[in-house]
Amino acid sequence: MVKRIAVACMVGLLAAIVLPATYAQTPILGTARIDQNSSSFIDARFFDRDSSISDWEDNRTFSLGFSSPINEKTEFDLVYSDHRALGMIEEDVFQTDREVLSPAIKRLISATDKNPALAFSIGADVAINPGRWSDDSGEYIEADDFTVGAKLQLEWGQPGAMQYQIAAAVACFDSLMGVSYASPAAVTTADREVIDGFGTITSLGAGLVYPFSSFSFVGDFLIPVDGENVIKDEGYLDDVTVWSAGLRWGLGDRWGSSLNLYATNSMGPTLASSLLASPNNDIGYGITYSRGF
Repeated sequence: MVKRIAVACMVGLLAAIVLPATYAQTPILGTARIDQNSSSFIDARFFDRDSSISDWEDNRTFSLGFSSPINEKTEFDLVYSDHRALGMIEEDVFQTDREVLSPAIKRLISATDKNPALAFSIGADVAINPGRWSDDSGEYIEADDFTVGAKLQLEWGQPGAMQYQIAAAVACFDSLMGVSYASPAAVTTADREVIDGFGTITSLGAGLVYPFSSFSFVGDFLIPVDGENVIKDEGYLDDVTVWSAGLRWGLGDRWGSSLNLYATNSMGPTLASSLLASPNNDIGYGITYSRGF
């Protein structure tokens, strides 16, 4: 598993090195624009769990993505993302794992190169390995293999100037999940537990890109208006605002790339995972390298 992630990251990094910059994007909402150049990115997020049983290397999300225009108003995106976290629920060590491949289509509804830009995105997180919540007793809960996500964005501004947007997003997770056991033969059907999942999460939010010199402030947030998007260390689900804030450094035409350094509580960059907060709403520190070609 570790070898596969390392190989994927190395391939993406080599592609990015030889591969020009795209519209400034915020870590959660991205951009409503359709860039006419293809682009790739590598993203890593490390979460501070403040836990005696884990450290930052046990709580991270690694992602590798690619975007390409189909035509001047349509874009195809593909993201590989792998998340892992360790924590405590009461006296039990608790682990969450989520490894997905996420294809998506973004369609510009408004006229090309006009303000504001209105775009609709739809896609799905497809499990490479089933998403799993597990504890040290051998019990575990597996999530759906297929999670649909969608986003509607309205954005003002142009590259090199201030950009701001408002957005609505939705993701359809499991409403109920069955518990599996280390010794299933010893458990009768009547004894099997069913617990609440995140269900359908609907969120509203906004984003901002504020340029100064070769740097830009980038920030965004999504507020759940329906559904729950975080699992707390006490073992219950809750709803919290998902946010990010940081700096984007444009590396210039010579490199044709950008570097983002940011803080966030968002679990990942896909349409679905961007609505989820990290376990226990821990703050993560992220870095994204992107390059067009």
